[in-house]
Amino acid sequence: MLYAILTHNFRILCFEDGRLTSREIINISDLSEVAYLSQVMDKYSFTNDKQNLWYDFELNTINRSIPNGFITLENAHPDIYRLRYNSSFVQAHKYNKNTISFVETSSPLLWEEFRLLTIKELSALIQLVQNKWHIVGNKNVLQVNSDSSTQQHIAFGDLLIDFNEFLDAIDNNNEYNGTILNFSFNIGWRAYKAYLIKPAIIYILFGQGEVLNQFKVSLQSLTLVGNYSNDIFIVTNTPPKDLQSYIPEKIAHKVHFIDIQGYDKLDFYSTRINILSSGILDSYQPILYSDLDIIFDKDIYEFLQEAATAKQCSAQIEPYNLIQDCTSTGGVLFQQDTFDIPKTEGFNSGILLIPNMKYHKNSFKTAFKTINNYTSTYGRFSIPYPDQNVLNYVLYKLQDFNPSPVTERTQVGGDAIVTLTRKLDHNNPKGFVHFWNSYNKSEDMKNYMDAYLVNKKS
Repeated sequence: MLYAILTHNFRILCFEDGRLTSREIINISDLSEVAYLSQVMDKYSFTNDKQNLWYDFELNTINRSIPNGFITLENAHPDIYRLRYNSSFVQAHKYNKNTISFVETSSPLLWEEFRLLTIKELSALIQLVQNKWHIVGNKNVLQVNSDSSTQQHIAFGDLLIDFNEFLDAIDNNNEYNGTILNFSFNIGWRAYKAYLIKPAIIYILFGQGEVLNQFKVSLQSLTLVGNYSNDIFIVTNTPPKDLQSYIPEKIAHKVHFIDIQGYDKLDFYSTRINILSSGILDSYQPILYSDLDIIFDKDIYEFLQEAATAKQCSAQIEPYNLIQDCTSTGGVLFQQDTFDIPKTEGFNSGILLIPNMKYHKNSFKTAFKTINNYTSTYGRFSIPYPDQNVLNYVLYKLQDFNPSPVTERTQVGGDAIVTLTRKLDHNNPKGFVHFWNSYNKSEDMKNYMDAYLVNKKS
């Protein structure tokens, strides 16, 4: 078994250019960078993750095929060890935080003390440190403060978690493909539950001209007003170089392009079902699909915290369209495969929340099979609004839909259908404005954004 080594100042021993050093956990990008202890008989030696190179204690570099020196573990405190090499001890330097050395001393101190972690424990600790978390009952998004954390306690926002309590918690965490989605822990008798906040937002972009203008305004609102700073996936047939000028500089490093070609409406409308049924988004929580004609008019992180704890997918209800008979919200399929459900309002899937993939990917795999099998049987153009029809039918039938938390946060912009026109209140933003009811979407979106920003300044 391999053990990673945690220092007194909450760093991990790593190899850098072959030499032992310590590194802040937030800066570890891969487990192959880590220096491990591996047991050899009743002692240990330093090695890499593949165990094909061993540390040379004479040259102080990792280059040996066979160990030429061994470490003895000495108990310092419960779960804390000193690493002895002959008459020396491994030391994480008190002042030069990156320096690892061997010192001869008869009285080892704190900087000669280490905690050993299994690879599973190290992976969980890296996830904890490198991500943000929502604690149920706390409005703030929390992060680990590494400067205030030690081998004994983890400073988690304003909470101080006993290290062994964290290790117990990850043994019982809710994970998916190695990603911890949530975990519960105690501080004394008080109970807490933490949810991963690692969001992804998805845009699907086919075309030029007007759709690019919508995309630009939507993305500006997401970053400028929504204050969003996490990953964005752009699924498009446009070369990334042609979209760079539309992407705000501060978010450009978080944008991922997925090249997909589309040739007809079925391709254009249904791409999101394909993406959501794949493995691309498995490590994210929550996930939000956005049409291009969406304005974000409120800081998005309050919504994302609630979204991470949601039990079902969510979108905006259309109170005038029933799933039982409306051709745009599931009626086409429902009338051919009725199921027991009361008169129910369908939803507009332009803003679609997926809490995570662990519990909801199967819904989208089912939706993908439904749209594929139906159009293979009846033709590619046999379903009007194919994605929205299929999603209404599948998510309602699989009982994986709830209007909240999206519906109460969404307004409809535009005045194409007079009976649906609502005056937008800049003083009371809800979170999203969907301009599907507009003849001139990008212009109306820009006007709303400009008015919103002027009102905000005043």
